[in-house]
Amino acid sequence: MINNNNNSTNLNLNINHLSYSIDSLQQLSYIHFQPFRVSYSIINLKEKFLYSIQSKNILNIYQHLNFVKNQKSKILSTIKLAQNYYLFERNLIKKFFDLNKNVLSKKILEQMWKSSQFCDLLLIVQGSEYLAHRLVLAACSHKFKQIFNKRKNDFVTRVHLRHSTHKSLQLILNYLYTDKIILTIRNIDDILTCTKELGIQKVIDLCITYLSQINKRTIFQILDIAYKHDLSKVYYLAHKFLIQSMDECIQTEEFIDITYWMLNQILSDVTIEKRQEFHVLDRTLQWLSCNHISNTDVIFELLNKIRWKNLTYLSLKEILAINYEILHIPIVKQWLIKKLNDTNNNQIENLRQKDSLVQTKVRINSL
Repeated sequence: MINNNNNSTNLNLNINHLSYSIDSLQQLSYIHFQPFRVSYSIINLKEKFLYSIQSKNILNIYQHLNFVKNQKSKILSTIKLAQNYYLFERNLIKKFFDLNKNVLSKKILEQMWKSSQFCDLLLIVQGSEYLAHRLVLAACSHKFKQIFNKRKNDFVTRVHLRHSTHKSLQLILNYLYTDKIILTIRNIDDILTCTKELGIQKVIDLCITYLSQINKRTIFQILDIAYKHDLSKVYYLAHKFLIQSMDECIQTEEFIDITYWMLNQILSDVTIEKRQEFHVLDRTLQWLSCNHISNTDVIFELLNKIRWKNLTYLSLKEILAINYEILHIPIVKQWLIKKLNDTNNNQIENLRQKDSLVQTKVRINSL
């Protein structure tokens, strides 16, 4: 056990003993480490250790520390150094993380993580630090396995996650050690951001499986998340669901919470052929009112995406009577009243044309 607060501890190295230690360790397929609790100042150990080594030829040698208690004081008794050794050897990773054969090994790692023992990885998120093991992250992330291979002399590796949140990192770390994770429609966006930053494909696959379970209440959030994280398979499934259930989806409470970008995309989507324009216009006006949209450019951008030809004069008049708040904006009121009159005139003109056609057929038949 290392006491980092004891300034009297001297790291006395026996350089003459190095050759014997190296020869003996090269005979082993792996190194057995004596676990110790990582204290707050563990990062300083690396500087003290390297400073105590005088020879430049041994600066790239991997350090294995074994501390014993002396009767008079706690001193460093043995330092074993193994040249060209790193913890992320492929066979060692496979041995620890073959879940079918080495459940006990992973359980030991979980207990070491929970008790902060022999943690050599420091993940920093928004100023907070989280301890973990490089072995665990390297086994799940090819991205970080390559990073660790380039920095194999690090006593503790510091990694700054600039786009992740505390909660998402905690959930992912818990999954890496326990194979358990809680996914919800509310946290999956942050989890995807964090797991992409860590490069853990297995968690991404779990998120894709979860997002593929689409219903009318989650459809719009899934579309947004799939587009944001470039999940083409999920986006295709969600878009297909929207085409088939457009009218049901826009009637949900979640529709009011969608972004302007999402609503604009839905109204512009020509592949959604079967939609009841009465409900589409009604819900669009409700979205404008509930979100307190007063920008006329935004309002007209959305209203111009309405298929006005599919609306009758009576249905349009009924919608405007229900959503009267939008009429408080003078320029919008004038524009909608003009649409109402145009719809009425078009219907009258269509009726006249139908009557003329009928009269023409009657005359032809009479001849």
